[in-house]
Amino acid sequence: MDVRFDAAVAQTLIDSMCTYCSSIQKDAKDVLKLLDYGKEWNDPQFQPFSEGVRQICSDLDKTLKLESDYISIYQERVNELRS
Repeated sequence: MDVRFDAAVAQTLIDSMCTYCSSIQKDAKDVLKLLDYGKEWNDPQFQPFSEGVRQICSDLDKTLKLESDYISIYQERVNELRS
């Protein structure tokens, strides 16, 4: 099997991953902003729901930090292969 490195494709992948992560981060922030409006509701189920959503956003944040580390490592490897 002949495998060839394509720097342009690798950079496209990196750019796509960065865009994807930024989009998720923005959406998570927007969801957290929406939860602020729910504080005024007298719904007994809102508090557990809000805590669950905040936990999901926290988990997403941790995941995105790991993804950012992965992207950086991949970018370093791409730079090595280019030279």
